Amino acid sequence: MSKKKRVFLNLPKSKEVDGKLIPYLSYSQHSSFNETSDEFRYQMILQYIFGIKIPSRFELFATYGNHCGEYIETQGEKRGELLSNNDCVILDKVMKDFPEGSEYEREVWIDRGNYFILGYEDRWELITPELCDVEDFKTGNIDKKGPFYASEKYGQTTLYCFSEESKGLKIRDSFVTMLDRKGNPMADTNPTKLYLSGRVEKIPTPYSKRRAEKVLADMDATAEKLASLKNTYDKLKNLTIKF
Repeated sequence: MSKKKRVFLNLPKSKEVDGKLIPYLSYSQHSSFNETSDEFRYQMILQYIFGIKIPSRFELFATYGNHCGEYIETQGEKRGELLSNNDCVILDKVMKDFPEGSEYEREVWIDRGNYFILGYEDRWELITPELCDVEDFKTGNIDKKGPFYASEKYGQTTLYCFSEESKGLKIRDSFVTMLDRKGNPMADTNPTKLYLSGRVEKIPTPYSKRRAEKVLADMDATAEKLASLKNTYDKLKNLTIKF
């Protein structure tokens, strides 16, 4: 009996693994698609599905956050141009207690049958042969964004914990380390440079199977919607009109 061919969703992004293209969805793509801001969501659709890059007023904030993440990931070896000397001092203080065995940007694959979820754990630490910690870094206004990361609306660490549990590990701690960010370079009056205030807060994101099942179901629904949009776009793109 011949083996049934696996059918994947037609997602815009794929990654080559062992010579095969694997369609995937990331948590950031999922959250951008489900943004309450129409501007942010439409920009995501145009860029992600149609390949049309539109300058975004949010881009500088994302780049600054990426520079902070890269600095931590490389243990200070890679310093983005948006980081000041004081930013680096603050990040160095955050990193000073990290154990040598920590793993940064740990790749995560979750097989959902007709697509994969792909992510990267900001910091992962094996505590014992059976126990691990999962940590995610975020920059932003702690007072405004902190409650969101503390709520069940945020599911990124939950996905990573689910992946580790699927490998036979138990989760000791799952949390977001939030670096308070100030400044607004996009302000209409008196724009200010982005910078870290020095305030750092650990925000617990407790893992549970119930929480994981909810996040995975939401990701599945997003994948189906994005694939439907991509199918429509592909059909329209390939249409030929004869006059």
